[in-house]
Amino acid sequence: MADITLVMIVRNRADRVKRAIESASNLVKSITILDQGSDDADRAYFEEVADLYVRTTWKAFNEADRAYCFSLPSCDWILNLDSDEYLDEILQERIPHLVESGPEVFWFHFTYLVDGVDVSPEFGDNLSPRLWKRRTETGQVTIKWPSVPGAFPKINTLKQCIVERGRIVHEQTFEDILRSYETQMQKGDPSALQFGRRFLERLRRYLS
Repeated sequence: MADITLVMIVRNRADRVKRAIESASNLVKSITILDQGSDDADRAYFEEVADLYVRTTWKAFNEADRAYCFSLPSCDWILNLDSDEYLDEILQERIPHLVESGPEVFWFHFTYLVDGVDVSPEFGDNLSPRLWKRRTETGQVTIKWPSVPGAFPKINTLKQCIVERGRIVHEQTFEDILRSYETQMQKGDPSALQFGRRFLERLRRYLS
């Protein structure tokens, strides 16, 4: 088994985190969880399943803790999933072969499910680097993650690959998205507020 650590930033929703962990459990040697202030019941589960558990405070978005969280493992490879994501069966089979294939950063396609409906055809497919070697051959940190939403990570290697077969599944309810946007828009600027309202209306129409 390759030396891969699954790294997750979580807050509550242990049921969804469990699904993500189960999709990757046969691929990774360890699990690192950074908890942004879960309730006691969910916290107990996270402490139980994690090889390394770190508790911090709620910040409304994951980017604030990404760089710190990804600095914690001492493994060769990092696999990152959000709490509302999981690997499809194709990726579960492919990842052990990917880490032996040469590239140091792997980008993945996503399937976006909202209330069980695949909205990817309407809203597109955003590629994201979710599996990477922790350090390059020259010893540099492979990816430097920003601390603000929407900023692009700095990647210190040309050995990258887009994985065309297999998807990370991102599954939410409309109410989940509404709550998330309400929280983020409270912290945003007027243009972000306007964009959020347009997006939510467009999504509501697509689901109806």
